[in-house]
Amino acid sequence: MAKKSSIMKKLNPILKEADNLKKKKKYDDAVTKYREAISFIRLKGKDMENREVEVSNVISLLNQTFSAEIHDIITQANQLGWDKKFDEALNELNNALSISDNIDDPNWKDMEKIKINKAIDQTNLKVLVDQGDKIKAEGKFDDAIEIFNKALNNANEIYTSEMENIEIRNIKNLINQTYSYKIKLMTDQGSLLKQNGEPDDAIKTYENAIKIAEKMFNSELKNTELSNIKTQINQIYSEKINPNIEKGKQLIEQNNKDEAVIVLKTALNIRNKMYVSDLKNNDLNKIGELINPILIERIETTKEKGLQLVKQEKYDESIAIVTEAAKNFRESLDIADEMADSREKVEKIEQVTSLIDQTCLAGIKVREERGIQLIAQKKFEEAVGEMYSALSIAKNMVASEDENEEIEKIKSLVNHVYIAQTNEILEEGRDLLEQKKYEEARDIFNEAMGITNKMYLSEEMEREISTVKNLLYQAEMKHVVAEGYVSEEQQKFKEEIENLKKELDNTNLITDAERRNKKISEVKHQIDTTYSNQINLSIEQGDQLAEQIKFDNAIEIIDNALRFIDLIENHIIKDNDLIKIIDSVAKYGNLLANKNQFEESFKDFEKALNIAEKISDKNTKKEEIIKIKGFYTQELNNKAQIDIEHGELDSAINCCKKGIELDDNFPVSYYNMGNAYINKQEYDSAIDFFKKAVKLDPEYKEAWNNMGFTYELKTDYDNALDSIQMAVEIDENYAIAWYNMGNVYKHRKESDQAIESYKKAIDIKPDYARAWLFMASIYHEKKEYNIAINHLEKAVELDPDISKEMSQHTKDFKELISLLQNKFSEMFKNK
Repeated sequence: MAKKSSIMKKLNPILKEADNLKKKKKYDDAVTKYREAISFIRLKGKDMENREVEVSNVISLLNQTFSAEIHDIITQANQLGWDKKFDEALNELNNALSISDNIDDPNWKDMEKIKINKAIDQTNLKVLVDQGDKIKAEGKFDDAIEIFNKALNNANEIYTSEMENIEIRNIKNLINQTYSYKIKLMTDQGSLLKQNGEPDDAIKTYENAIKIAEKMFNSELKNTELSNIKTQINQIYSEKINPNIEKGKQLIEQNNKDEAVIVLKTALNIRNKMYVSDLKNNDLNKIGELINPILIERIETTKEKGLQLVKQEKYDESIAIVTEAAKNFRESLDIADEMADSREKVEKIEQVTSLIDQTCLAGIKVREERGIQLIAQKKFEEAVGEMYSALSIAKNMVASEDENEEIEKIKSLVNHVYIAQTNEILEEGRDLLEQKKYEEARDIFNEAMGITNKMYLSEEMEREISTVKNLLYQAEMKHVVAEGYVSEEQQKFKEEIENLKKELDNTNLITDAERRNKKISEVKHQIDTTYSNQINLSIEQGDQLAEQIKFDNAIEIIDNALRFIDLIENHIIKDNDLIKIIDSVAKYGNLLANKNQFEESFKDFEKALNIAEKISDKNTKKEEIIKIKGFYTQELNNKAQIDIEHGELDSAINCCKKGIELDDNFPVSYYNMGNAYINKQEYDSAIDFFKKAVKLDPEYKEAWNNMGFTYELKTDYDNALDSIQMAVEIDENYAIAWYNMGNVYKHRKESDQAIESYKKAIDIKPDYARAWLFMASIYHEKKEYNIAINHLEKAVELDPDISKEMSQHTKDFKELISLLQNKFSEMFKNK
């Protein structure tokens, strides 16, 4: 410890002397002293515990000394730069770079070098600016601007902070000032040309000056230069206009209006070349006061010819009259366009434009209405003729064809006619497909394709063509399968794939990368399309087998088609083919369900759901899954209804549960579940499911009715009436609901309401035997026996089951009433 204390006593004076030298900016001497201190520690302090720490501290002081010296050099160099002693400044900065190499800390060293290099860049920038100033002083403005622009580019790289932007602004000002000198020379030249009677050359010179001014950076100076030059130009144009105005006045006074218009139009053309200013507006007003009254007079004359034509009765039915009237109005519009800008001009243009469009629209409307009538009569050629006539009229309207909404509307109507005609033909073709007359269907679809070619290009056209192509392809595939050419067609596909794969291998011989990649893409697309065609052939083969009730064979074919799916690279083609396969498998499911082969049907729906998972597009996959689940759920409910009818209630409930699992927003599943629980006499459960059904579909009258019936079974007659009332509010002609309402009133001993309800059921459904029967029961209870017997006879007449049970009782009852009546009559005679 004493050793260290002794060493530090000898070291501190050295360090203190070094610090004093650094403060006095005697950096070389300070560096020598710090290095002496480092040597002393390493030599004398071998036994010091923290020797390297002390050395590190002195090295840090040494680095600070180098940094301080560099800072002073940069400051001095900046001053030399401002004094335009650029060589001295650069020498100093290069010396600073050498000093920075002595810094021991790499990060510190890099930081100092960045500062020095930035100072070097700033000095070089001053050199460029000074060079530009000197060349500008020599009148070499273009060369000066070139140098200043170079300096500006350098400055943009050097300066980043807001304060540093001052340098950038200074350079921009120098550029603007140089442009301003150039402009001064040109405007002086323009003024001289103007004085020498050469106004056109003066204008050209001023315009060139404007081009130069527009290169300036945005500033007050630029705005001033542009304003001054434009003022000079406007004055020349105005001086050229005035003689024309005076001559126009003279010609008008001489009643030579035609010549006056020509002269004044010349004045307008000159005025249109002027820049926006009060002078330009004043000249416009002077010209307008002279030319506009003459042109308005011409407008009115021409317009009147058109008005006379449209005053004729049913003028809109004649294309010639509509076109002639529009032509007259168009001439008026052309004259209005020649007027000097003013409020009157705007009014005249709006007025005449309205007349043109109204006239054309009247003619168009007549033809559109005729066309629509002809479409309804299926007179398609005549309808198209009317639409084309409307189109020829629409072309006389003011808006250009690209912007004319009426033209687009008519083109859409033309397409509508062709679509109607095509659809009629397609229906014939579809009928032929149903009849398995595939070649005839193919001819029909080719005829439809010819009609689509007449349509205007639009999304409608694309959709129609796609529909026809699809049907045409279906006809071809059905023909191939029906005629037994499947194996031959498959062989063609196989050969085509082999040829395409060879072509794909040969693409490697193409040296140009862009061409090679394009060719690879084309061949791969053809391969995918060929696989897709194989899949479509398999789908058609499977569909025809399914129609022959060979479902196992059909599924085997579909599985084969799925193997081709995995070979397709293009996701769009693959997804489209998957959708076709899914549609076929779902169709098999529906066909099996129609034959009450539900278990096999459900397997197909499950298979369709699994296939849907292969679809890459998320939205498409979601749509397909929803669609399949819809079919599946519907068939589950169809089976549930059959199971309920056969008393297989647990099976029905399981079907409904599966349906709810697939789609918990399908109310029919809850409705059927409720019906199953009614039959199981679990009325509370039934009511719960009916409530879920009507929550999903408040208009589900059957669910409301059956819920009311369930409440009736529970003897909860108030809720029964409320539920049934909801059913008849949804459909007042719902006979079974009125019948059920009558039953509830009968339970409540409310005879009149019960009879009224039964009568409503019978009004809607006169053969409703049970309503007649229970109405007879109420009349019997009311002791209105004749009415009761009449209603009972009607029930017996309508329903064999009632007849079987009640016919003898009815006969006995009628005989008893007859005996009583006879006895009453006899007793009355013997009274």
